[in-house]
Amino acid sequence: MGLQRALVAFGLRHHRFELARSGEEAGFFSKAVEAGSHQAALDLLLCGDVDATALDSTVLEAMYVLRPALREQLRVIATWGPSPVPPWVAASHLAEETRSKIKSIMTSMHLDARGRESLQEADTARFCAVEDASYDTIRRMAREAEGVIL
Repeated sequence: MGLQRALVAFGLRHHRFELARSGEEAGFFSKAVEAGSHQAALDLLLCGDVDATALDSTVLEAMYVLRPALREQLRVIATWGPSPVPPWVAASHLAEETRSKIKSIMTSMHLDARGRESLQEADTARFCAVEDASYDTIRRMAREAEGVIL
């Protein structure tokens, strides 16, 4: 299959931002597909339905551990960032006390042997609390990408 400049994505903000930065406003990709998840995007790429996709680096590294052969099947052609990782969220119906307890457990688990073991299994050093302003970079990218049409 020749390169059709097709894109598959789970969320298109970074794609549109990078196109905006390079001066592309419309028509760069012949088609854009909303895959719904990183795994679905990867599956579309591997079966040849699309030529390129973006994957979160954390997801890609986890997939390499689960499926080492992917290292031979994929080629990273660009990286974007740094960007903050997606936030952990809780349902709004949970009591504030419960949300606070979950946050406390998550942000202190690196201090506990069992917690460190769980973090290590996830190839994570620790979780830390951040302010909403930590995501201002993502909001700026979204504003800059508003004019790009996929």
